[in-house]
Amino acid sequence: MTYTNIVFDKEDARITVRAYFACTIENEIKAVLVVGPEQSCKAAFANMNTGSAIITVTGGYAKRCDFRYTRRHQPLPTKWCAMMILSKDPRCLWNDDPAGLIAGMKRLTETPFLDEWEPFLRARLMKGGHLVKFKGKQPMGSFLNITTEELDAIVVDGIQRKLINLKGMS
Repeated sequence: MTYTNIVFDKEDARITVRAYFACTIENEIKAVLVVGPEQSCKAAFANMNTGSAIITVTGGYAKRCDFRYTRRHQPLPTKWCAMMILSKDPRCLWNDDPAGLIAGMKRLTETPFLDEWEPFLRARLMKGGHLVKFKGKQPMGSFLNITTEELDAIVVDGIQRKLINLKGMS
């Protein structure tokens, strides 16, 4: 399995961790899986939350998420650990399945819709640039950036064109 290095540069210290996957949107880190000495992984997590270091991923600069991060920590049989660092941004969809998109739309908007409309809504969201797959190193998940008004317009248009109806898909 290949990895990429994430480097945290501060005035007095430099921390390098291995990232086995990284999800980014517009060079903003939304998720990483880092593996290394436990103290290095904890320092990486702290630097991502405090903004006290300049971050580079494979030679290019990366931005931190304004929503901060949460972590899932797993000790390994050595003195190393694996740490999944995930953004708290509610627009991040970590599951690309229909249930993940439905949950994301319900979390971000107040638009009423039927779960059966998910294929139509997914296609329209992707076409309009509201639903974008993460980029990066072996990325997984998507980024949903939509307002209630924008989703309302998509639903109304679908109903008016008879592409969806209150009984589900036509």
